[in-house]
Amino acid sequence: MSTQSISLLDAFKNRYSVRIYPGQQLTQHQTELIQNIIKNANSLETPFHSAGVKIALTEPGLGTPIRDLTILQKESGFIACLIPNNNSIQRSNIIDVCYIAQHALMQLEQNNIHTFWIAGTYDRKMAEERF
Repeated sequence: MSTQSISLLDAFKNRYSVRIYPGQQLTQHQTELIQNIIKNANSLETPFHSAGVKIALTEPGLGTPIRDLTILQKESGFIACLIPNNNSIQRSNIIDVCYIAQHALMQLEQNNIHTFWIAGTYDRKMAEERF
């Protein structure tokens, strides 16, 4: 991982989905960087001001169903989009949490940390147990 960040424009130009990772754990520096990116993203004002929507870092293993298809391999962790159970799943909640996640994703790309979006193809029960 390069420690030099790139411009947002270059991040958009360079970004692509990575499906096979080297299988290494995140370093302490990477984990701290990701946590800071998440903290900053969660503090953003979102388009619909949905209460309680946020993203969070968790360890690998949420992708069991997709892993069975060998689409995703050896990931180091997941950033989950979270909408509180007390919120009805409305389009505005989804847009707001995705706004936060997209902001974080591009900051990760700026720091040479590559990503892959997963929607509806992860182990939902395990995700609920973690959060």
